[in-house]
Order: sequence, then C-alpha cells, then structure tokens
Amino acid sequence: MLTKTLAALALGAGALASPTLDLARRDGCTLSWNGTDITGTQDGGACRYTVRYATAGRWEYPVHAQNQTGVDAAKFPPMCAQGEKNRLEPAEADFQPMSEDCQFMTIFTPANITKDSKLPVFYWIHGGSYVGGSASDKGLNGTSMAVNDDIIVIFTQYRLGILGHLPPPVAPTGGDPNYALHDIITSLEVVRDNIGAAGGDPAAVTVGGQSAGASMTRALWATPAAKGLYRGFIMHSDPITIGTQGPDETEALQNLVYNNTAGNGTMLAQLNCTDFACWQNANLSLVINASDTVNTLGPKKVFSVTQGEVFRPSYGTKSLPQDPANALFYNNTNLAFNVSEIPLLITTTRNESGYLVDAVAQVNISANDMLFNLSLQSFEHNQTRVDYIINSGHYSMPNNSDGLREALEVGITDVVWRCATRAIGHEWARQGGKIWIGEWNRGIQYTFDNGTYCSGNNVVCHGDDVYPTFNSQPTDKDSEDEYANWGAQIHGAWASFIKNGDPTKAGLNWTQWNENSPKDDVFNIGQRNEIRECPKDLWGTDKFPWYWQIYSNETIVDLGTGNHTAVDKDDAPQATGSGQKNGQSTDKNAGMKLSAAGGLTLSAIALSLLL
Repeated sequence: MLTKTLAALALGAGALASPTLDLARRDGCTLSWNGTDITGTQDGGACRYTVRYATAGRWEYPVHAQNQTGVDAAKFPPMCAQGEKNRLEPAEADFQPMSEDCQFMTIFTPANITKDSKLPVFYWIHGGSYVGGSASDKGLNGTSMAVNDDIIVIFTQYRLGILGHLPPPVAPTGGDPNYALHDIITSLEVVRDNIGAAGGDPAAVTVGGQSAGASMTRALWATPAAKGLYRGFIMHSDPITIGTQGPDETEALQNLVYNNTAGNGTMLAQLNCTDFACWQNANLSLVINASDTVNTLGPKKVFSVTQGEVFRPSYGTKSLPQDPANALFYNNTNLAFNVSEIPLLITTTRNESGYLVDAVAQVNISANDMLFNLSLQSFEHNQTRVDYIINSGHYSMPNNSDGLREALEVGITDVVWRCATRAIGHEWARQGGKIWIGEWNRGIQYTFDNGTYCSGNNVVCHGDDVYPTFNSQPTDKDSEDEYANWGAQIHGAWASFIKNGDPTKAGLNWTQWNENSPKDDVFNIGQRNEIRECPKDLWGTDKFPWYWQIYSNETIVDLGTGNHTAVDKDDAPQATGSGQKNGQSTDKNAGMKLSAAGGLTLSAIALSLLL
C-alpha cells in the first residue's frame, strides 16, 4: 500500500516513542478502566479514550495490563513498529510516534454514557497486510456510531511483521508464533473484563475488520481461546483465497530472516546471534529492515508464501489448530463455535484488485492476447491453468483502450475476494449459519487508491469502504448530501447488525444468504453497477482450488494430546463457486502467486510498458 512518509524510526529494542497529539478538549470524558477513572478527550461529540490492554516483551506472549499508569487516555497511542513504506496515513498528519510497546486500544463512546448503559460494542481490527496500519489510520473514527447509534467503537492494535508472526528458531515461544493473534485474544479478554464498568455490554461484542483485519477476524473462527468473546462478525474485503501459514512456510521464512549462510542473510541475521536474548536485544531498526526485506523476498524464495500477506497467523499451533476455512468445510468441530450461533456480515468491493493493477501499470493497456497470456503467467506459472482462464471465456478482454487491465482486475478480484467470499458464504449457510453478503458498488476513495485505474468512474477499489462504514470521510471526498443519499442507509444496516445480529432491521431489503444463493442475493451497496456472476466451473474446482485448499490443510492438531493428524485430502470435500463439492486437488503446482493483500503479481504488465 502506498503511504506518506512519516517521521524517523524510534530505535532500540524497547524504545517507546511517546504520543504527542491531543486533538480536543477533555471536558466531561471520564470512564472506569482497570478499576481506575481515566480522562479522555472529546472528538466530534463523542468521547475518545486510549487504554493499554497488555504489555509484552519481544516475541513473548502478551500479559494483561493491570493498570493505566503512564498512559494519557486523551492521546492516540504509538503505532506498532513497522517499515515506512507499509504505514497507512494517520488521521492527523503530524501524528507519527511508533514503538514496540504498542498494545493499546482506542475507544469511542457516547458523551452521555454511564456505567449502567450496557451498550453494544463494535471491535475493529485494522488492515495493512499484517505489516502496517494502526488504530489511528485515516477513516478509523467511531464518533458517528457512538453519537448517532449509541454504540461503543473500539480500534485495536497488534504486533506486525516479524514482531507479530516470526520469532527466531531459538525463541521459547516459537512453537506458537502467533503473537499478533495472541494480542487480539488478550485485547478481547480485556474488553470482556472492563467494558461493563465503562457502560458497555460484554455479551454484545461484534468483531470486525478490513483486509488483513478481516483475515485476522477469520482466524478467530478457529481460535479456541477466543470462544465466547464475540457474538457476531463483520468482515470487509477479506482475501479469503489466502489461507493461514503452515509450519513449513514459517520455517522457510525463519531461515530467510535469521540464517546468515555465506554472509547472505538480512542485516539482522548478520548479528549471528546464538541465543534468544541476543535476538531480543537487537536494534529495532534491524528487525524492521529484516521484516521489510522478507516481505519482499519471501514470495520469490518460498513458493507457497504469498506476496502481500507474507506474514500471517500460523495454523498447526495451540492458538490456531487448523486453518479456519478448512475447519469450516472439512472439520467444523475445530471451529470455536457452532456456525448456527454466530451471524456473519461480509462484503467485498467491486474492483478490489484495482489498486494492484495501478501499482504496476499506471497507463491504459488495450486488449492484447500475447500480453494477457504473459500477464497471467506472472501470477500462475502453470500454463495449463492459464489456459483454463483464457479458454473459460469468463475473462475476455473488452475491446477498449484499457481492456487488458480491466480483464485482469476482474479475474484477480474474483479469485481472491468476490468468488471466494461467496463460496464461504454458501458453506456457512449450509451449516445453518446466518450470513449476509454485500458488494460495494459505491465507495469513497481511500488514501492509497489514487492511481489511474482506481480513480476511474464508478470504480470501487480495496479500502474504499472504510470511510463510508464509519461516516468518517474528509470533507473533500463526498458531500454530506451525497453521503446521506446512500451511506447513511448502510451505516444504519451496520448498526442494526451490531445491535441485533441482523442488518435488515434497519429497513433494508437485504436477502439472507443461503447455500444455493445466486448473485442476486448479494446486496448491491450504492447500486451504481450490476453485481457480477462468479464462474461455477473455474475457481474452487479441481481446475483452480482455493489457495487455502492447497497450502493450509496439511494437519489437524489434537489439543488434548498435541498430536498432528494428516487430513485425508482424497476424501475431503471441496468448496466451489456454486456451493457444490467434489474431490480435493492436491496438486501443489496449482498455486497462485498472490500480491498485496491477496492480489496477483503483474510483472508482465510492467514489462509491457517498456515495449
């Protein structure tokens, strides 16, 4: 994701960059947290508070914060340590602190809340491909929901990159490297323990997120320790094709980060540490450099590692025994809940992958069969499968000045987001779960969607749903009158789901998804374009299994014994775009090379610009 340059990095393993931004007055904003009254600040008519939910050493599990000593609840927290190029734009241009000490939540409440209010809670996990983002990203403002809907909104932070997912092999916690996931679990536990005294209802927490935040939400499906900490999910733009990380991938990435064979390792590896304490005390700048390096090199060096989500929660661990999608389809006893008990609202944008196309091709490219074939080969090296796409007839290039980019964008969006989402939806409904699926056909352009493709008319790219979800758009993005005509209706549906587990109580004619739902059951958000059909004979079939089917289904962990049991892939059913099932493919050559937040590498396009 393209981001603005922020201030210099705070160095040192334990360096804490103190937050400096105080947006507004503090009058009347006080609540009880950890048994102590804390004073927040007014933000657009709501009260905003920052609270610490945990502390943790590097590559150690989080420990519940016992108090709020040293925390200024009126200021935004420091963002978790991350490389400069991965940072999203903060809500305020001069807000720049960053630290490893970053386990904080930002909470928005109505100004008139009392300890007896018992309001529902919307807990949001930010996106950023697991390497960037924070609770203070642009658009993450809960004021409107707090003031207009009497909802407590929480934005949480979690460790990123190597610090959140990839310890050195000698780490005592290396058998379960899901530090980011542990952060989320701990944060939800702290919400459960404290939100009642703050005026919230601990039994009415809806967990949501966008992009990697939605992927993390999906991980909670199969996280035993999170059971009972939520009552519903809202997931935006989850690249569902991408599964969780397997043990082989984790080991291979560790080798890239920490092995200095022949002096060719990362700058961090060149420390040649032999014990955990040495790695823990390595300069933070070296850790971030290694994280950025592996984020770029990982997909080139490790076949089954995807670009854009190089760091992901690892399955086959105590915190995440099985990949959540595999658990849903093949062994739902490994889910943390009965699907029939948890409602799900899930959306994608019409042109999810447009920003990826923009990243490598800033000019229009007309239809060209040779370049289209080369472009497909750049993300799917198996020519047989490239031929499946071309011969399917589903992705013919429009005969216009930008036909090549348009065809690629539709195909990428289908396999990574749109069609994978509907397949999950069919299975969720088949098991008795309540689910509503929507597609954003109108949005408000997000900070990194500023290329020529995403700036086109009626194009709604990845991230363009953030502002309208929270009614937090800058004044130059969409007038209040325009938003009132469509966004406020959606805002009401989200509030209805958070309060009732059903978006239709806001008066929308939104059909509940079922195991055979056609595209017409996808709610058309904004109604500027028609809803696309998903090919039933391509994605999620033996021709093109979903990515999680190929790489995230090797073993199931028995929590009682710790034993790993191989999944019988020959007998396992397979998800398809139509909700039907057939034999599971085990062909590792079926792998798709996916790019940022689940898109596809389009190097052939970049090459074509030079021709």
